Amino acid sequence: MKVHLITNNKVLFMPLSKAAGTEAERFQKAADVADNLIGRLKKAYAHEDRIARSEFKNVFQQSIDAPIKLSVEDKNSFMPLGIGYKISDKAVINGYYMFLPTDAGKISKNSSLVFIKKAQEIHLRIFNPKITRREANLFNIPAPRVKGILQFERKLLSKKPVTEKEIRETIKGLTPQEKIDVIQMLRYRLKVADDIQKTGLYAKTIDKSMKIEKYPYEQWKYGEKLELLNERLLKLLNKERLKNKSL
Repeated sequence: MKVHLITNNKVLFMPLSKAAGTEAERFQKAADVADNLIGRLKKAYAHEDRIARSEFKNVFQQSIDAPIKLSVEDKNSFMPLGIGYKISDKAVINGYYMFLPTDAGKISKNSSLVFIKKAQEIHLRIFNPKITRREANLFNIPAPRVKGILQFERKLLSKKPVTEKEIRETIKGLTPQEKIDVIQMLRYRLKVADDIQKTGLYAKTIDKSMKIEKYPYEQWKYGEKLELLNERLLKLLNKERLKNKSL
């Protein structure tokens, strides 16, 4: 049975008054919030190397100045490093999870290279609701197919090249709408990763003792990969338009 996930916009996304603008403007607003968070975290870590998860959460909330719901949890074997969604029994997405490594139950500034990137993944989602809505559509695709989609996504976000044939194989067997949803989801995931690389957030840290070498983000070839996804999406949309015209 298919489940239609509902997004609780008030706790997932920035108010339109703060988020309105072109895609480029929304991505810039997310970058500005990231800078605000980094500044606040530097103060929080000024006199200690570790802070409680509750304090980290409070600093995050203060930096965005909006009622976004976030739970900061410990990374473990069942919940690996990353972000996730809080989904109620009534299929409502009611907030975000951030899974981070902890030290004695607290978040060490040595992990700042990780948590800054993960925070930015949430920042980009709260300013770009379409990212979350496209990801929510994966819940209605059979698990074995989702596994293949996520495997392709990992390759897409790596330095490895991808081909148009691999994109076709990844969405093969899905309904026309599912194909469009998956391509759109992959496009947004790629844009998020590209933004984090391009803005240099992948190399920002609170710990001054850490020396992070920056590298040319172009080596991931995200622009070329995005172009392949755009071409496949255009073909799918044109095919659906022609089909609808013939009805």
